[in-house]
Amino acid sequence: MLHTHRFSFLTNRAKNHRHRMSGFTTYKADVPGHRHVFFGSTTLSLDHVHFFTNVTGPPVRVRGGEHFHRMRGRTSFILGHSHAYNGRSQLDRDLPRNR
Repeated sequence: MLHTHRFSFLTNRAKNHRHRMSGFTTYKADVPGHRHVFFGSTTLSLDHVHFFTNVTGPPVRVRGGEHFHRMRGRTSFILGHSHAYNGRSQLDRDLPRNR
């Protein structure tokens, strides 16, 4: 079955600021070792954004049959700097529920 993952986390601090990275990965079948592509732009901070594109790590299985993917890399280089990031995709249980 095809699936995607939501992600939302902060970059590291560079030049006294950070950016949020959020979005969805591409769709993939849930087979052993699968990976997802992710890309986008960060939130605006100090009048600029950064772009990012990368491939997740393989699935990390957790109790209850769910899995997440580690997401590491660097943003694009803009205004003399880039930001490292180290996060993970969210699990269904991480997402807010409508009540």
